[in-house]
Amino acid sequence: MMVDPGPHIESLRLLDRIKGVSWYTVLGEGFVRQLGGSDRLRGEMSAHSDIVFHSYRNGLIIRAGAVPELGGRGLPPPQPYVTVNRMIKPVRLQDTGNLHPYLAPGIGFTEETTAQWYARFDEKPLPPVDAGQACPRSGCWFSSAQFGSRRHFDEGELMPAFNHIKSKKTQWFWAGMPS
Repeated sequence: MMVDPGPHIESLRLLDRIKGVSWYTVLGEGFVRQLGGSDRLRGEMSAHSDIVFHSYRNGLIIRAGAVPELGGRGLPPPQPYVTVNRMIKPVRLQDTGNLHPYLAPGIGFTEETTAQWYARFDEKPLPPVDAGQACPRSGCWFSSAQFGSRRHFDEGELMPAFNHIKSKKTQWFWAGMPS
């Protein structure tokens, strides 16, 4: 009898990464530390009542939503999963490889569809926002119209213009969540 080492070799890529988000996402202590600690994660998600944290001896369990959601083609991904995915993305596997490396061609996942599967809860990039428009999402934004302009805006807050630039020419770009 021979043992195929392929699956074991593939699993090595998960020593310092996780596959992604599910209804319940379990993070070991090391991943919780890499993400800034339990208090930071809980604080970041405090506005999301559908995200529940459970501590356990070796880390943190995160529940995304009251019940599991399947989603489907053509439907937007379940928002609780998207929210948790945004939080854990720094420790999520990026070099995904192939979920089914031993199937005949044309059956199962390819490297491309595997990457798409792991990224299924990723948010699409936010488009630039013109000065005078409402901020579409709380977080850090910057404008190339002024050096050092990066700052936090709350959702709904009006994006400012700069005196030396016509307001229709000032655009703000998403820089992400504050770290």
